[in-house]
Amino acid sequence: MSMSKAQSWSFDVTLGVIIFLTAFISIFTLINHQQESNAGSIQAESSYLLNQMKAENSPLRIVQDNNVNESGLGELASLPYNDLKTQAGAKNDFCIYIEDADGNIILINDSMGIGSPDINVSGTPCG
Repeated sequence: MSMSKAQSWSFDVTLGVIIFLTAFISIFTLINHQQESNAGSIQAESSYLLNQMKAENSPLRIVQDNNVNESGLGELASLPYNDLKTQAGAKNDFCIYIEDADGNIILINDSMGIGSPDINVSGTPCG
């Protein structure tokens, strides 16, 4: 009689562990997939913004003939972030910053970049 109870208890524990592991793996897989999907979305949006900065008729155009148009850059920097984000058609927060050939960040109107103040570039807020 006691052997039957021990086998029943062992089966219940084994079944519980299997259900727990299945649920854990399912949740982990779902979360991981959402993060990968979000990263792909952010990467696509950053490519879109970069292309808009080079596009001929874009209000965000600051690059002409592989050179930064300083007056266009100044205009973008003077816009409030929410207006810039709306004009860019961006869903996510962003920061536009410029580096020289050595990888040093060039200040734009005494800021590290143009964009969300919630984003840090080299430990300093972007906007």
